[in-house]
Amino acid sequence: MFFVCNFLLGYLSNFFEHISEKSSEFGIVAAIFIICFLVDIWLFVLLGFIKGSSQENKYGPNPIA
Repeated sequence: MFFVCNFLLGYLSNFFEHISEKSSEFGIVAAIFIICFLVDIWLFVLLGFIKGSSQENKYGPNPIA
């Protein structure tokens, strides 16, 4: 999901350069851009700041716990 949204953000940023604000496609493209940006922020928070498991796993006990 993360890579799909990043790919779409790159594609849509290029598309924004060639589309006029008066075009009927502008609102749809802007909505997709905003949704993908929010998903990227959510995944960044989810993967970067939420604490992992404190139990022992296949690599051994948790050294921080």
